[in-house]
Amino acid sequence: MRIQQMLSGTEVLLLAHGSKYPDYGAACETFLAVWNRSSGLHARLCFLEQCEPLLEDLLAAVAAHSHSIAILPLLLNAGIHLRQDIPDRLAAFKQHHSEIKIYPVAGLTDVGAITEALNDRAIEAHADVQSIILLTHGSRQNSVQQHVMQLVDMLAARTGKNITVAFSGYGIPSLEGALKKHAGASPVVVTPHFIFPGGWWKQACADMDTFRHAHPGVELILAKPLGAHLYILKLLQQQLRNL
Repeated sequence: MRIQQMLSGTEVLLLAHGSKYPDYGAACETFLAVWNRSSGLHARLCFLEQCEPLLEDLLAAVAAHSHSIAILPLLLNAGIHLRQDIPDRLAAFKQHHSEIKIYPVAGLTDVGAITEALNDRAIEAHADVQSIILLTHGSRQNSVQQHVMQLVDMLAARTGKNITVAFSGYGIPSLEGALKKHAGASPVVVTPHFIFPGGWWKQACADMDTFRHAHPGVELILAKPLGAHLYILKLLQQQLRNL
């Protein structure tokens, strides 16, 4: 059965985190356009914070004409947002809209699929990459740390390359610290474990410029965020089929 038939009468919301970074909103809109075109669905975009419309605002608007809503978080780690923030906010909404069916929240945490997407982005950045730095967002939660290390191990096995992890938030080493470990290697590709460019993108560019100035002989490349990669789109569609 086609996914459009399966979801007849169900509103699909793509839920991103949100960012004040100027390019973030445009990247989200591009993702939405690619998703709508590839899936044949007309999804809507909402955010947890810093961008509009916020999750609750779009839920209220959609609830006025639909009693079935599927929410697909564009989040890569099962951190605080997936584990607590989103469920709590949906539960609060349901208290005043008990007639609305809201389908379970999953997130883009499939290690195998994300590994393939990360590998593709690294190759796109440089076909003969020697070393890869996986740039991700850190967390105090053990489950997130274990998830990141699974990605590192699978990406190393997939590429056969030296993989170093760097954290844009909580965690050690920072990107600056990880770059110092690669001073003698070239080319080095920094592969972001992010879907969209946010504040981390600006900081990564600054850190890499500083490193290039100190090590002019090292070829250093920042790969694209995952964005609307085929594996991301397939994961989202599979989640809808599993509702």
